[in-house]
Amino acid sequence: MRLSVVIPTRNRPADLRDLLESLQACVPPPDEIVVADDYQEADVLGELRAGFPGVVFVRLPERGYMTAARNAGAWRAGGQFIFFVDDDNVVDSDCIRLCLEAAESDPTLGVVGAKTLYHADPSRISFAGAKVGPLALARTTMVGLNEVDGPPYQTLYEVDATPNVFLVRREAFEAVGGFDEAIRHTWSEADFGERVRRLGYRVVVEGRAKVWHKGPLIDTARLSSRHVGGSPFTLYYLTRNRYVYVARYGRWWEKALFSLLFSNLFLAYYAFSMLAARQADLLGALLLGAWDGLWYMVSGRLRDRKLAG
Repeated sequence: MRLSVVIPTRNRPADLRDLLESLQACVPPPDEIVVADDYQEADVLGELRAGFPGVVFVRLPERGYMTAARNAGAWRAGGQFIFFVDDDNVVDSDCIRLCLEAAESDPTLGVVGAKTLYHADPSRISFAGAKVGPLALARTTMVGLNEVDGPPYQTLYEVDATPNVFLVRREAFEAVGGFDEAIRHTWSEADFGERVRRLGYRVVVEGRAKVWHKGPLIDTARLSSRHVGGSPFTLYYLTRNRYVYVARYGRWWEKALFSLLFSNLFLAYYAFSMLAARQADLLGALLLGAWDGLWYMVSGRLRDRKLAG
């Protein structure tokens, strides 16, 4: 089997239907589609099972979050290449073909991402890959954020991470053991991409390949503490996993600068912002994430609060 699509999903059946319909319109269509149900409380996918009989549905035995759902789908899938796409996207008909052609033409490509445009503003980029660095800051830059799509983002170029939608060579996926399920959520693609790169593969975006994401437009002129994480669940993992990434891949001086200086500046800025906005839920998640991340840097043991989300 040449190519499998893996879709992690939870409680978004209407979005999932739109995605499945867009995948059916791809030219050529994927050989296999696997939907990984992240232990939804009710059987909200029954109608979709009936409407898409060729799709394989896998249900996790308990809530595992994004990384576990992606792994469950990938281990069930049989393709030589695995195309991961989150359930709140609509895929362009040429997207999979372009990613697959890039990967098949160059065996050094371990991950090939696609460009993500806003569903509500179809010509504007949400992100076209991500860059991490400098590592002492653990800063993440979303490539092309809010820019109008154009020639600079319609080529093949290297990135550090490919959020939301990306194709993975199966041999690379198996060599790194899939996604680290302890990461659970944010920073999982960066962690995965770094492990793939350390095997000698490259991580790229094929800028001609595109999807439309149903997430909200980001107003960069009015970013607030709420945008940092969106919810206590997301903010906890965003904060904790930032420390985890630096601890795993930073050099000794980058770890020292981050833990002693820049992480504290980051915490102080957002803590004061949350206090001023009376966002006690976010402040608690921020501090818990920082404490557990620092604990990992010191001890090598990963704590997990499993906040609701």
